[in-house]
Amino acid sequence: MKNNDVIKNLRKVLKASDQLKDEQIDKILGPFSEGDISDEALSKILDELITFKRGENKNASTEPPELPITNNIVLKKLRVAFEIKEDDLVRMTTELKDKTEPREWSAYFRKATHKHYRNCPDDFLMTILKALQKYKG
Repeated sequence: MKNNDVIKNLRKVLKASDQLKDEQIDKILGPFSEGDISDEALSKILDELITFKRGENKNASTEPPELPITNNIVLKKLRVAFEIKEDDLVRMTTELKDKTEPREWSAYFRKATHKHYRNCPDDFLMTILKALQKYKG
């Protein structure tokens, strides 16, 4: 999924879930831009989202971001930021009629070097973003 599409959908999620004003959302996600968002910028934005939703982590490591940003990394960071549990995933995907089986989800959250790792498809990530708009609001 394109980085710009992730940001556009995150804007919708934050408007729906937190009743934030545009200025507050700009502070978290940066001002809206039609230009391409780099992987480094998206990683930083997702980290800022985690900090906003969960608070400052004083034990956080200062490792460089995983690049390039994949759907799997976005999904992992969304899971942390919005504290999504497996029950939440089941409810979200069932009601939005996503065909992905729960046993497939664990492969999306594994490290890329793991033998059972699978790439997260665009449609699954979009389902999660739509579900966040609906259920985390």
